[in-house]
Amino acid sequence: SLSDYVDLNLGFEYALLNGDVNREKTIRWTDWAISQVGEYHLPELTEIDDYELSGDQFKIGASALLSKRFGIAATLTPGTTLDKKGSYYYKRDAYRNTAVDSINTAIKEDYKLPTQIRFGFVYTPRNVVRTEFNMDIEYVAYSEINKRYDDVMNFYAGVEHQVVNFLPLRLGFQAVNNWYFTTEEGTDENNNPITLYHTTKILTPMITGGSSIKLMDNLKIDLGFGYTWREYEAVDMFGDAYYNDKQYTGSSSYVLWPNSHITLKNRGWENPDKIRENNISLNAGLNFTW
Repeated sequence: SLSDYVDLNLGFEYALLNGDVNREKTIRWTDWAISQVGEYHLPELTEIDDYELSGDQFKIGASALLSKRFGIAATLTPGTTLDKKGSYYYKRDAYRNTAVDSINTAIKEDYKLPTQIRFGFVYTPRNVVRTEFNMDIEYVAYSEINKRYDDVMNFYAGVEHQVVNFLPLRLGFQAVNNWYFTTEEGTDENNNPITLYHTTKILTPMITGGSSIKLMDNLKIDLGFGYTWREYEAVDMFGDAYYNDKQYTGSSSYVLWPNSHITLKNRGWENPDKIRENNISLNAGLNFTW
């Protein structure tokens, strides 16, 4: 009967979160460009975001082994708000009759994490050596963060196979969605300045692998890696207008561009940049039970 196998577990997790973020964007002219135009004519640009995130988060969950070969589980991670503290620095050098443009301001604001609800199951077939198949579905309430976002569903699947001497081999795949948010200055039908908001949902697939090494009866080390790839569009990340040397020299013709008929201007969403990203992650952790 079902009652012969049911094994119910409840869990609670409390975590302190802390992280540092540093993002830097620079424009530096080459020695060739400087030699063509002359020193102190071409303004360089530096933009730095440097901030720290801190806060806490808790998670509750339950799992039930319904038979010797099948189990289910669910977790709830309520949304939380982290403290975001740091600084924003921007500097564009002076040129011709234009003064230096510089900003250095403190950042102190909230950073929201959305509510996550996750359901999963595990299946253990009748193998000579132990093998487990896992699959999870996750619901993330991104609409809590920004009304322009839709909530998303993420998918996770994996298998763990005991190879030799209780050494597990883990392989997995996941498909995770998140949002890319940008703003753009524009004009309305009356030619009044307005701010345009753009949101793009980005799908990030990931292949994972790993293993676990038992150090003692109650202590083991977990090792893993992941490979992700994704592609999305972004509005002109380095605006072409900045490289128009005529505005820096006052000349009616280009010095740095042999084609005098080109028009260097910033592009909008009618011709966005296409971004391709590939990332490799490595992680290690200690697992202690008592």
